[in-house]
Amino acid sequence: MKTVLVCGVPCSGKTTFCRYLKTKPFFWNWVHIDAADVRGTVCRDLGFSDSDRMKNLENTAYICNILNKNGANVLLSFVAPRARYRERMREIVSRYSKFYVVWLKCSLEKAQVRDTRGVYKQPLMFQFEPPRDALVLDANLLDFNNFYLKLLEFLKVGSSLD
Repeated sequence: MKTVLVCGVPCSGKTTFCRYLKTKPFFWNWVHIDAADVRGTVCRDLGFSDSDRMKNLENTAYICNILNKNGANVLLSFVAPRARYRERMREIVSRYSKFYVVWLKCSLEKAQVRDTRGVYKQPLMFQFEPPRDALVLDANLLDFNNFYLKLLEFLKVGSSLD
């Protein structure tokens, strides 16, 4: 089983990219879990403090375990701004699945232009730490077909942390 975390700053194109992937035959049977869906249901009582962000991502990782144990591959679209959040997810998910990280690298200026929800009207309450051992995709361009092809190659090769 595989779990792919697509992360990046808000409005970098994470959700849109995952939705695009779901249109491709390779990803038809994958489950897509978006941060907004988790925050609106399972983790609706959590805020955006450091500990709440960690708990939100831990809860999501445990959901991935249930899905992976039952034969499902998972796509995740989350900001996941800190390295320790992503490492904790990797610890949990790696029991039943290979864990891959894809970073949609996007400038804050470009993300602000794309912002339709007012995310950038308030100052960001975190610093995004770029992931190590991730597939890095230049989200300033949003070339989803090219991203898709690069992701397929990345999944074949794997990350050095597998």
